[in-house]
Amino acid sequence: MRLTRHLTLGLGSRNGAGEGDSESLGKTVADLAGNLGLQLADITGAVETISAAAVEQAAAFTQLKAENTRMAEATREITEAATEARTVATASESRMNESRAVLDGAVTSIAGLMESIEGVRAGADHLGAALQNVGKTAASIEGIALQTRLLALNASVEAARAGAAGRGFAVVADEVRTLALRSSEAAVLMSRTLSTLTEEVHRLLESASQGIARAETASRETAELRQTVTAVGEALSGVGGRTRRIADVAETVEQNIRHHIGMVDGLSARIGEESESLEQARDRLRDVVGFSERLVSTIVDSGVETRDTPFIRLVQDGARKIGHLFEEALAHGEIAEADLFSDRYEPIPRTNPAQFLTPYVTLTDRLLPALQEKIAATHERIAFCAAVDRNGFLPTHNAKFSQPQGADPAWNAAHCRNRRLFNDRVGLASGRNVRSFLLQHYRRDMGGGQFVLMNDVSAPITVRGRHWGGLRMGYRAE
Repeated sequence: MRLTRHLTLGLGSRNGAGEGDSESLGKTVADLAGNLGLQLADITGAVETISAAAVEQAAAFTQLKAENTRMAEATREITEAATEARTVATASESRMNESRAVLDGAVTSIAGLMESIEGVRAGADHLGAALQNVGKTAASIEGIALQTRLLALNASVEAARAGAAGRGFAVVADEVRTLALRSSEAAVLMSRTLSTLTEEVHRLLESASQGIARAETASRETAELRQTVTAVGEALSGVGGRTRRIADVAETVEQNIRHHIGMVDGLSARIGEESESLEQARDRLRDVVGFSERLVSTIVDSGVETRDTPFIRLVQDGARKIGHLFEEALAHGEIAEADLFSDRYEPIPRTNPAQFLTPYVTLTDRLLPALQEKIAATHERIAFCAAVDRNGFLPTHNAKFSQPQGADPAWNAAHCRNRRLFNDRVGLASGRNVRSFLLQHYRRDMGGGQFVLMNDVSAPITVRGRHWGGLRMGYRAE
């Protein structure tokens, strides 16, 4: 509003001047407004770049916060797992200590058992020796009984010879023989019993020896098991200490991460605020750019010849010719009207940046190159001249911008600009403008972070009274 008021006052102060002076003033104002628009477009582009970077940074901070949150949760789980492991290790260590005490008792009991078995074996040895002595005695008794029977037999013989006088002696001899017989039988029975007892003693000794061997094995294995239990207990004690340290470290890490998350939240919030401020500044700059563009257009519409007038005339004439070419193609049946105005954009696979095909691409490839190349060659400042539909789709570009795509997206962005949708502010405005012309200023993205400051003038393309799009011309600022 200030610029409009200033311009009005300036023009009003020269009402007394001649027509030439007014035209000169209009041209000067148009040039100044154009230069202002270019500079503002450059600044706006820079602000947009910074704003986009801020948005990316905000997204990166959001992702960083999410990653940090996941790390904090993982660290918390580690802390809980380490604490649980420490509890389990402590309980296991306690049970190992209890088991070690039980094993100590078992070792003591086994040692006592071995002593008892050893005593049994010693007693059995003594019993065996005693039984051998008894056996010897039994053998002696049997020998004496045999001799006694022989003596009794001799006495009986002698008693018989004595007749009546020897009858009393015969009775004694019979009793002695009977005693000897019984003694002999007793000795035999004693020998059998001793034999049985001796076998039992031998079995007892063998069993005692086996028991001692098993007890020794059990004692050795129990001692080894005790050593193992002791080692496991010590290991569990070490595990408990280490898991405690792990839990402490993990807790510290989690606290640091939570602190970091807080810092990231603060930075993200500030970046969000700055991004919002940048967007507001961008919108205000766009408004000022639009005002400068409208100011120049108003001056040109008033008939004042400006530095942009030759380019405006070129693009208006080219737009009329393209409209006529399309109408002739419809008249000759080369394309259906529905296909010419189609909004179907089929993506071309494996293209970066994305390219598209429409039902009218074949027609524009045939009709537009000659006209567009001729206009682009009329002045050295003209960078390109190409038609876009009302959605900013550019089907057929100048030859130098219609190269086959390669592997480098940055190179493709600069050299493969055909078949692409330019639905940014300038591209959409060029395709949808229905006034006699539209003059804009912008930074042209050439890929790889490279920009060129451009003027963009466009004129509407009309086919059978329907608005198809516009013919764009980009030319470098002086």
